[in-house]
Amino acid sequence: MALTAKRLELLEAMLAHPNLSDVKLGVLLNLNNKTVGKWRKEAEFQAELKARLQQQWKDAERLAQKKMIELANDGNFNANKYILDSLGYAPTQRIEADINSDIVINIDE
Repeated sequence: MALTAKRLELLEAMLAHPNLSDVKLGVLLNLNNKTVGKWRKEAEFQAELKARLQQQWKDAERLAQKKMIELANDGNFNANKYILDSLGYAPTQRIEADINSDIVINIDE
């Protein structure tokens, strides 16, 4: 079952204004805040919200990659270093550790 037009309107408002409370969303959409809260909890509404948020995240990832490439093409050292490091060209980091511990070995015969 697809979300009703009013539920989709609520969903879009939530995505556009993520910091608004149920009360403010209700005022914005001419809904009772209890209705807003009830709709938010519906499984189908939650599934659609999750799908939309995941898509927003993927879109942001593509934008970030595009921007990083633009910066690298413009000669930005940090952008080039970040890209190369993330591709496995980062130098090996050496870590020294001083470990002191007593080891007890019991041998039963």
